[in-house]
Amino acid sequence: MSDSRAAESGTSHHMDASIALTADMLGRRYYSPLFQNDHVDLALGHKPLHFHVPRHLLINYSPAFRSMLEPPEPEGSAARKISGSGGNLIDLPDVDPDYFAGVLSVYYGPVLMPHPKNLSFEYAAGVLRLASIYGFALAVQWATDALREDWSTSSSTWREALINPSQDKIRQAIALINLSRDINFRPFLESAFYLLCADARWGDDPSIYGPLRKADAFLLRRGIQTLY
Repeated sequence: MSDSRAAESGTSHHMDASIALTADMLGRRYYSPLFQNDHVDLALGHKPLHFHVPRHLLINYSPAFRSMLEPPEPEGSAARKISGSGGNLIDLPDVDPDYFAGVLSVYYGPVLMPHPKNLSFEYAAGVLRLASIYGFALAVQWATDALREDWSTSSSTWREALINPSQDKIRQAIALINLSRDINFRPFLESAFYLLCADARWGDDPSIYGPLRKADAFLLRRGIQTLY
C-alpha cells in the first residue's frame, strides 16, 4: 500500500475498506452525513488515504465502534454530534492506513485485501496495536499468531536468536515490551525479556536500549542478576 501512496501526486486516495479511530475519539458518535449507503468515509494518515467503510463490519466486529456508531439519540440527549472534515469525512491523521488495512484483511480475506507477501515485525505489531485498541478480536488473534512464529519460546527462530542477539532482535524485543505495556498484552513479555537478558553485547548502547522504559529496565537488571 505504501507504494501506491507514493505513486499518487494528490493529497488523498480512495479505498473501499474499513475504519480506524484514535483513542481520544472513543465515545463520540458520528451521524447521518457519514452513513450514506450505510457506509462511513474515513481519511487515514497524514497524507490521507480514503476508506469507504461498511458500517455493519464495524458494528459486528468492534465493540468500540459499536458504541460510537449506534443510531442517534433523541433530541435533547447528552450525545454530542461531531462531523468529519467537509461534512462527509472523518480525518484520522494519526492512524496508519497500512496497519489498518492489515486489520481489514483478516475480515475481508486475502483475495479482496491481501497482507504483504513478506510480513515484517513492524507490520504485525502495528496490526496488533490497532486491533487491540478497537477490539477486533480476530485481527488480534491473527497478529498474535504472526508474531508467535518468531517470538514464542518454542520458536526455533527465537532460540537461535538467544545465542547472539542482533541489534534488530533487541529493538524488536523492546518494542514488544512497550507494546505489551501499552495494550495490556502479556503473551510475549517472557520471550522478549529473556532475549534481552541473553544480550551480552549491546547493553551499554543507549541508541538501542533508550526506548526501554525505566520500570522495565529495572526488571531487566533483576532478571540478569537472577540468571547470572
